Amino acid sequence: MRTTNPAVKKNKVVIWEASIAACAVLILGIYAVNQNGSGTSPNPVTNNPSGGVVENNGPGPAISAKHRVNIDGVIDEVSADGQSFRIGELWVTVTEKTTYGITGPTAPDPSEQLVSKEFKVGNTVSGFTSEDVTSGKVTADVIYNNF
Repeated sequence: MRTTNPAVKKNKVVIWEASIAACAVLILGIYAVNQNGSGTSPNPVTNNPSGGVVENNGPGPAISAKHRVNIDGVIDEVSADGQSFRIGELWVTVTEKTTYGITGPTAPDPSEQLVSKEFKVGNTVSGFTSEDVTSGKVTADVIYNNF
């Protein structure tokens, strides 16, 4: 003899009905999301690189920009006068025309920047020169940091 509980059968039916209803809601939601304003499916995306016109008006105004850096590294040696230092094979000389720190509208206050006019062995230095760094000896235009 087999006994079945009618409450168990009823629970199984309710679970199946709820599952089918949830699937239907998901299908309708996916269908609704993939429609555009006209009620039709969206147009496929095509890549046509030669069909558009690209105008190069130069870079727009920068909110924040990276500075050009071609002097970068740890100081290996400092000259006796303290106005030249060596990073690897590159000797860098600073003059009265060399500017220190980062400038611009988004630059931090000079007191908050990690830049010093005193060069020491072991300091990390970043800067820029308009001269050819492959020559082995340059004059720095800007020293961004020295710490």
